[in-house]
Amino acid sequence: MNALATGLNQSCLCVVLRPGEIGASFLDVAGSLLPDDVEKTHPHLFAHTPVYITEADLAAMLSLVSAMERIAALPGWLDLEAMPGAGNTPKVHGVFMGYDFHMTESGPKLIEINTNAGGAFLNLFASKQFRACCDMLDMSKFIEPANAEKKIADMFFAEWAAAGREGKPGLIAIVDTSPTAQFLYPEFLLAAKLLNEHGLKAVIAAPEDLTVKDGALQFKGARVDLIYNRLTDFDLSDHADIRKAWQSGKVVLTPDPDTYRRMADKRNLIRLSDAGFLRAIGVGEEDVALVSRVVPETVLVTQANANALWVERKRWYFKPVSGFGSKAVYRGEKLTRKTWDWILSADYVAQHVASPSHRAVSADGKVGLQKFDVRLYTYRDTLLAAAARIYEGQTTNFRTPGGGFAPLTTL
Repeated sequence: MNALATGLNQSCLCVVLRPGEIGASFLDVAGSLLPDDVEKTHPHLFAHTPVYITEADLAAMLSLVSAMERIAALPGWLDLEAMPGAGNTPKVHGVFMGYDFHMTESGPKLIEINTNAGGAFLNLFASKQFRACCDMLDMSKFIEPANAEKKIADMFFAEWAAAGREGKPGLIAIVDTSPTAQFLYPEFLLAAKLLNEHGLKAVIAAPEDLTVKDGALQFKGARVDLIYNRLTDFDLSDHADIRKAWQSGKVVLTPDPDTYRRMADKRNLIRLSDAGFLRAIGVGEEDVALVSRVVPETVLVTQANANALWVERKRWYFKPVSGFGSKAVYRGEKLTRKTWDWILSADYVAQHVASPSHRAVSADGKVGLQKFDVRLYTYRDTLLAAAARIYEGQTTNFRTPGGGFAPLTTL
């Protein structure tokens, strides 16, 4: 980040979201589906101040997204043995890819790639409440509501077509475990509303709400044609009915296990940070140079490198191979021997620390610096939306007073 962006992030206390406005507006949208407004039930979901980044950093992040799409399409990208049934289904691209970055003095650093990344609908809704606090505040590059809503609806039509289907799906199920108990349940309500408003009938369902008839899935007697998959059981090993329906082509699933393996499996970060491997599978030198700048070194944790990693643990973040969000992620400098022994018994990758930048936040009558990262929401190489996440602690958590999703603006 350049000096101006850093200076503004660490000193400007402008407010672009008025407290109370999002909660009241959301309650109007959700009606009786929520027991209370979202700012009372989720007090740290939204920050009220913007985060500044540079045009150059935005361009670098978008270039990385495009490069990843090219790399993941190469025949040599995946050398893992295919899962049973995988690779035999129509190839969807996966809705709402999420690319998470830390902004550093040497430019943005990719922290991870996610399938079914949460927050796009919430940030789109919040963007309707933004107000400008100064002439330089321009968030239209990241979320312009009418355009973003159409892109999102078009994405679901495109996934249907990518699966070899004609017309449009008759029923879309937004599926997660115990959806009403999920922290991001308010987002599911927004997703269903947006899809219904664009001619796509959508419902929110738990896996057990789906019954099987002739190999197909039904919700209250109606055939489910497409599942917007918010499950974190990425290979569907715990959801046999959905897995069978997907493998047999009875339902279009997006994102699906193939998408996860191709794009979001954390072992992919090992390949991305290995320039020799990239060249060997045919990645062009321009993309190799870009990825080498943006992707921190990542290695698989093994018994063979355990001693070296422990000695230099302050240089590394340790992440579970199949984890999601911030669950079971450890910064090396905080590790105890007991936790380290547990990591060695599990499947983990180690990623070189790329320290996040900071944002000045006023909360509880005090001003302090909190960390932030940047998330891009994409479909293929198209940007749908972007937002920052402000937090304290090792990882994003939505429990930090003054933190949460924050709007982005470029300089």
